[in-house]
Amino acid sequence: MIVFTRFNHNLVALNPDLIERVEATPDTVITMVDEKRVLVLEPFDEVVQLITDYRAYVIRRSQELVVTDGPRPALHLVPDELMTSDPETLARIAEGDGVETMETGSDGVARLNPRSTNPHAKTPQSKIR
Repeated sequence: MIVFTRFNHNLVALNPDLIERVEATPDTVITMVDEKRVLVLEPFDEVVQLITDYRAYVIRRSQELVVTDGPRPALHLVPDELMTSDPETLARIAEGDGVETMETGSDGVARLNPRSTNPHAKTPQSKIR
């Protein structure tokens, strides 16, 4: 995020990946990809430089990432039924009450098979095409 100053002197943080264009009309206008416009006090050249600096920072940081030869955590598709921010549910999932396997049915659709410590729990199915 890059922080800019609106004309009313309030700060606004914008995601530079969502900036479509910057114009000097003579005020600096930032147009987002959804066509919303933000009028800022920073001059055109400074806005362009801030965006350039941000992109350089992201590239520099990506090259600093440490790659290990050790085991990597497995990635899993999480079914909608398990998407939650409820602390109790998250604790239960962390204890192993989550997705265990994925199987492809005779119809060619992959289905996630959640495991549950509750034998009476419904077994949700998510489809991947």
